[in-house]
Amino acid sequence: MLFRSSHGVFTRPVKTLSNQRRISDQHERLMNRWAFYSGVFFSALVIAFKLLLLVKGFYFTTWGFRYGNLLSVALYTLWIPITLALINRFHYRGGIPGREALKAGLGLVSVSIILISVYHYWEVQSVMFKTQALAYYDSSEYYRLLVQQQAQNPLRYKAADIPRIISEQKNGLSPFRAMTGRMIPFLLYGGVLSLLSSLGLKFFKNNLRF
Repeated sequence: MLFRSSHGVFTRPVKTLSNQRRISDQHERLMNRWAFYSGVFFSALVIAFKLLLLVKGFYFTTWGFRYGNLLSVALYTLWIPITLALINRFHYRGGIPGREALKAGLGLVSVSIILISVYHYWEVQSVMFKTQALAYYDSSEYYRLLVQQQAQNPLRYKAADIPRIISEQKNGLSPFRAMTGRMIPFLLYGGVLSLLSSLGLKFFKNNLRF
């Protein structure tokens, strides 16, 4: 669109630096909002799933301990790239800078870590968790597992150490260990996912324009 100046000359409007900065700030606010809400929603799904396992008594079963964690990791693996792709599509029209995508991914990870860590702290202190944990460590199933692991790797520990290991597991139900033991891998994996997703969006930038 052309504008006529006071001298009768038609000129095109020039985007000032302040306007560009204002648009950039708007994009950043929207991006941060999406990352925050996505992190909250992801955390709510994970916490609801873990609560279901805990309430139903499946937390220390083979399915709950193994496949439940795998399901959470699979959801986490898909959640970050999908969130960044949606932010890229609806707020940047396929042209999100790699640094902004990485920032959004790390924001999502940070929100998720805080909320899920708070849940883990409460979970380990709950009566349901302690009851199920103590019952599992006293069970023949856990004893057979330790015997099997010792047979497969005799250098790991001796058969005579199994009662001591069971006692240590029962006495080591610490909220701090539960938080830090899961928070660090969660943070590292989320950081790698955010980096790979931002690089992917940058690489396929031309194909993701809408």
